[in-house]
Amino acid sequence: MNAEALMMVHFPIMHPALVTAESPDSVRFFDPGIVTVKDPAHERYYRSPDLVYQDAQARQFLEDSLQFGGQFKHTGDMAYFQAAPTNDFFTGSMQDIKSELLSPGAKEARRKTSSVADAQLLLLLGFHLEERMMELETLGTRIDTSVRDFEKNLGLDKDDCAALHSVLPDVGSRSEFSTDWRRLMLPFLRFMPEGGHIFLTDPVIIAEFIDQGMRTRPCTDEDMASLFPDGISAEGVVFALGNASGQDLAAWAAGSVGADVGGRSFTIVTMTVVS
Repeated sequence: MNAEALMMVHFPIMHPALVTAESPDSVRFFDPGIVTVKDPAHERYYRSPDLVYQDAQARQFLEDSLQFGGQFKHTGDMAYFQAAPTNDFFTGSMQDIKSELLSPGAKEARRKTSSVADAQLLLLLGFHLEERMMELETLGTRIDTSVRDFEKNLGLDKDDCAALHSVLPDVGSRSEFSTDWRRLMLPFLRFMPEGGHIFLTDPVIIAEFIDQGMRTRPCTDEDMASLFPDGISAEGVVFALGNASGQDLAAWAAGSVGADVGGRSFTIVTMTVVS
């Protein structure tokens, strides 16, 4: 296999810090276009060359989308704007209009670009949600530390401590974090590199894939050498291989994809922690 074929991209979590079971260093996480070199884990990210927006443009795209969504009290209120055929209207200068008239494929090219941008936005929103969850986790840690100091300084007994914790906000924890993988599956597949492997660590998602019909087999020594040429400690974990078409994966996510993605075959690597 070549280097590209060996690439494994974690799904669906996009932040290494949020993965409960630490994944091998060779596993990449998806960058929807906004990870910078300042990120301590930037070397662990994969950014698709097919993204419409990169860096500052991607961050602006996300910010504009969040601001637009913030105008509506109910998500259903945006249905009108989503359904309105705004892409069918000419925009810009007379030269733009002339180009539209002289280029029969311009409308189709715009439609494809819009579709790719929509897929990128879903991943950007997922990435943004993960960042908010990490902020809440940090806040929860600070609250716990402050409460423990408060209890210690006042010499509270167990009953007093229990009463205090009952009125504190529950900000959650990393172990409780989960994401709706079905919403991210279709855009994720669109940007997966050719020959890339999907890497799963969430036992719930692995079980759902198997329930949907994915067959797996334990990784052999040869498989491990191909997947992890630099070596890896497999103590306490079990690696397995599965396979599914893009069409099957989309169906498992209750969606559909075009022939360009649906016709592809994806190798799925699972990592399960054993006690």
